[in-house]
Amino acid sequence: IIFSFFGRYASASMKSVARNVGLCLAVPSRGSSCRRRLLHSVAVVGSGPAGFYCARDILKGFPDVRVDVFERLPVPFGLLRYGVAPDHPEVKNASIECRRVMQDDRARWMGNVCVGKDLTAAELLTHYSAVVLSYGAETDNRLGIPGEDLRGVFGAREFVEWYNAFPGSQSRDFGLDKVRHAVIVGVGNVALDCARLLNAPPGLLETTDAASHAMAKLHNAGVRETFVVARRSPLQAQFTIKELRELINLSRVDGSEGPGAPAPSEPAAAKKRAKASSSAPWVQVSVDPSDVQCIAQAEALLQKNRPKKRLCELIASTAAPASQLKVDLRQIRFKFFRSPHHLVGDEAGRVKEAVFAVTEVDEKGNLRETGQLESVPCELLLRSVGYQSVPLERIPFLAKQHRANAGPDGRIPAGTSAAGSGMYA
Repeated sequence: IIFSFFGRYASASMKSVARNVGLCLAVPSRGSSCRRRLLHSVAVVGSGPAGFYCARDILKGFPDVRVDVFERLPVPFGLLRYGVAPDHPEVKNASIECRRVMQDDRARWMGNVCVGKDLTAAELLTHYSAVVLSYGAETDNRLGIPGEDLRGVFGAREFVEWYNAFPGSQSRDFGLDKVRHAVIVGVGNVALDCARLLNAPPGLLETTDAASHAMAKLHNAGVRETFVVARRSPLQAQFTIKELRELINLSRVDGSEGPGAPAPSEPAAAKKRAKASSSAPWVQVSVDPSDVQCIAQAEALLQKNRPKKRLCELIASTAAPASQLKVDLRQIRFKFFRSPHHLVGDEAGRVKEAVFAVTEVDEKGNLRETGQLESVPCELLLRSVGYQSVPLERIPFLAKQHRANAGPDGRIPAGTSAAGSGMYA
């Protein structure tokens, strides 16, 4: 089984919560201080990877407890189902472990139940010995700049949900047929997923489980230039080397011509051209040479971190001035040291230009703006700068951290709002 990021992260973070839930439920048995007997059952709110791994660890560690997993959607697996790029099916294999949890007779899954609307977390606590809140982050972080509410500005989550057929997302209109220049703010794996899907060559998605409505519009997209923008340097890039390689190696897989190329006039010529171009490049990934000078300057630091060193070397290998960009290929251009400043709209209220403040790192290692502004054309902007959870009614919530007010052990303190001694997050 390939657990990938979801398995490793969810298992590590929820194992401690599961252990503390067990300790909360455990009572000493007569005649032995070592044996424990568990009472009643546990409710887990959210059936994404974290929720299922929490349920698994509770069931594994405490054989006399029952676990009910609640989900507001009609199907389980959360981020595994709706957050993974369709051309990365191996990542979704982590759902195999989630399915095994539900094969346990002590576990139940309940879909179409929205905690906070159909019933409250406090009401759950009256029926369960413990309640674990594991419902994830439902909204995108905002940039907080003028023009962010223009048409054509979306959160990356909205775009990812759209091509993964999230319920209710089919009607979202990104206007891809009118977009020639796209901007993605953020340099994590989700940002590179968005860049890859926006520039998907014909044949890439046909064998995947991508939503059919999204495939049709992505194939007809007019995107020719995509800017992937980061406030800091390549040293702080959060995407993996695998994601970057995949982007660099995007190729035509069905023999089609490059963007905007005319159709062949003769069938024989078409066959010959298809054979010759079956693995020809589809995009050119590049970065301005001035943005990667810091990599050479940080050589000593990178020697201590080989994965980061290899990633930075691959980023630096794409360095190319504007004069070396190939007009017959789609362009994906990384722009480091650029902080979103404001967006400019047209008469119809749609974004047409993104303006960035050029940044630099001072002698103390702090980021500062140089006072210089730089703009790029933009008909579509995707924010990929993280997500935040939303509060549940009467559950103490830390607004700045966008999470429930839980201690290091995951327990929400008793006596705070509606929370009791058996509430965890």
